Amino acid sequence: MKRFFLALFAMLIVCSIAFADFPVLDRQVDTRKAHINILTRTQEIGMQAVIEYFDELGNASSGKMPTIKEEFSDQANHLQTLTTHIAINNALRDLRGVSSDFRVESRERTRQHNGKALQILAKVTDALAEHESELDDLRDAYWEKRKENALEIFDLRVERAQNILDRLENHSYDITLAQAKLGEIEDKRSDLEAALDAHDNLEVISVHSEILGLSRELAQIVRDLQVDIPLKFRIRHWVGVGDRVIERTETIISELDSLGLDVTELESIHAEAEGYWNEAKTAYDEGDFEAAKEALENLRDTLRKLRDAYHDLVFGGELPEEIEPKVEAIVDSLDETTADMEETLPA
Repeated sequence: MKRFFLALFAMLIVCSIAFADFPVLDRQVDTRKAHINILTRTQEIGMQAVIEYFDELGNASSGKMPTIKEEFSDQANHLQTLTTHIAINNALRDLRGVSSDFRVESRERTRQHNGKALQILAKVTDALAEHESELDDLRDAYWEKRKENALEIFDLRVERAQNILDRLENHSYDITLAQAKLGEIEDKRSDLEAALDAHDNLEVISVHSEILGLSRELAQIVRDLQVDIPLKFRIRHWVGVGDRVIERTETIISELDSLGLDVTELESIHAEAEGYWNEAKTAYDEGDFEAAKEALENLRDTLRKLRDAYHDLVFGGELPEEIEPKVEAIVDSLDETTADMEETLPA
C-alpha cells in the first residue's frame, strides 16, 4: 500500500507541473472580461462618433444606428456579468452580429446622405483621442487584473508542486534534483511580475515559455524516479487529465468559432476524442482497466489528430494575432500530453 501512495504522489507531480498550458480557467475569466471591456468601450465610442456625424447632417440621418448602439451597449454590459468562457464566447458572437448590423446601417446612411468616409474616420479618430484617458484607465485595469490572476495561478501551481515534493520526501524519496528545479521555477516569478508590470505581452509569453520548459524538466526528473505505477492509478490519472484536456480544447474551439473561423474539422475530431474519454471513464468506473486503457490509447491517437489540426491553423496564416499564442500553446500541450500518455500507457 505504501508503494501505491508513492506511485500516486509521483504521478501527481508530473500532472501538476507538466500541464502548465491547462490553467485554472475560472481565474482567467475576469482577465478576459477586462480585455473585452477595452474593445467594447472603444467600439462604443466609435459608434457614437458615427451617429453624431450623421446627426449633424440633419434629417434624422443616423437612422437605426442609435438603437443598434444601445443594443450593443446592453449586450456588452451583460457580458461583464458572465462567469464562464463558453458563455463569453456566445456573447461575443452576439456582439459581432450587432456590430455587423451597425456597419450595414452606416453604409446605407452613407449612401443615402452622401456621407464622406474620410470625414467619418476623422470624427472617430477625434472621439477616441478625447476618450484616451478613459481607455488608458481600462487598459491599466486589464493589466492589473491579468497580473493578479497570473501570479495567483503561478503561486498555486508552485504550492501544489511543493506539497507533493514534501510528501515524496516524507516517504524516503530523494528530491534533491526536483527541489532545485522547482527553485528555478520559483525564481521566474519576479521575471513574470516585471513583464506584467511593464505591460509587455511578448515578454510575458517569453517568460511563460521559460517556465513551461523548466516545468517539463521537473516532470522528467520525477519520472526518472522510476516508480512502478499500478495500472489502476495510471488509468485514474489519465481519465482526470483527459477531462481537463477536453474542456480546454472545447474552449479554444468556441473562441475560434466566435472569430468566424471554420472549426468543422476541429469539432469533429473533438467529438471523437470526447467519445473515447467517455468510454475510458465508464470502463474505469466499472473496474475494467484494460478496456479503459484501450479507450485512452484511442483518445491519445485522436488528440494527436487534434494537435495536427490546430498546428495547420497556426501555420495556415488564418489566426488573428490575439488568439495565435493560445493555439500554439495548445499544440505544444497536446504534443506533451500524448507523449506522456504513450510513455505511461505502453502497449
